[in-house]
Amino acid sequence: MKAKYLVIIGLLAATFVACSRDEKDLFDKPAAVRAREAVENAFTVLTSQEAWEMAYFPNLEADAKGYNMIVKFDKNSKVSVTAKNSLTTQNKIMTDANSTWTVKSDYGPLLSFDTYNDVFHAFSDPGVDGAGLLGDYEFYILKATSDLVLLKGKKHGAYCVMRPMKHTNLENYFANCERIQKELFSNNNIVTLVQGNAKTYLHEGANGQFASSVYGERLTRKDATYHPL
Repeated sequence: MKAKYLVIIGLLAATFVACSRDEKDLFDKPAAVRAREAVENAFTVLTSQEAWEMAYFPNLEADAKGYNMIVKFDKNSKVSVTAKNSLTTQNKIMTDANSTWTVKSDYGPLLSFDTYNDVFHAFSDPGVDGAGLLGDYEFYILKATSDLVLLKGKKHGAYCVMRPMKHTNLENYFANCERIQKELFSNNNIVTLVQGNAKTYLHEGANGQFASSVYGERLTRKDATYHPL
């Protein structure tokens, strides 16, 4: 009797083994190879442009705003960051080209500004309250193409959108950013955002965040939601 049971168990085990051998891999390459290729692709994309125009959102809370920065990635691991804002550079154009960067694998390609940059790390400094501006200096690379890089902060979830820099005169670039923001989002202006068939009012963006509210209705703070710009 025991011998029969052993034979049946042996046949079942052989069947499972045979079935597992017939299963196809979900991916055509091993995980280690795919991870290495993702890192290599990100490195190639980041160094393919002379400079990137970065829209950086360190904190998605209601009182937050977005910041413009110019980032240059050197193939020798040097990174240059330029910005002009009232919060971290005292409204002066400031550049720090002495820090380093790297791309490594961490559940996907991870961009790390791994040595201190006076311009960039100001947003991720802990500050006296231990939180600071809630920015990040390590970012998961969600997308990396020649015309768009999308990043998400590892710790606080800060988002960055990078596109190839098409401006050569930095003074004109930052001046144009300020001019367009004032024209579109001053407290006296209302802008209509059109997304397919949907329309939304945008207003009150002079402080770096705009309020969105129902299109076609009187503007009230009760129905407004706030977004960094």
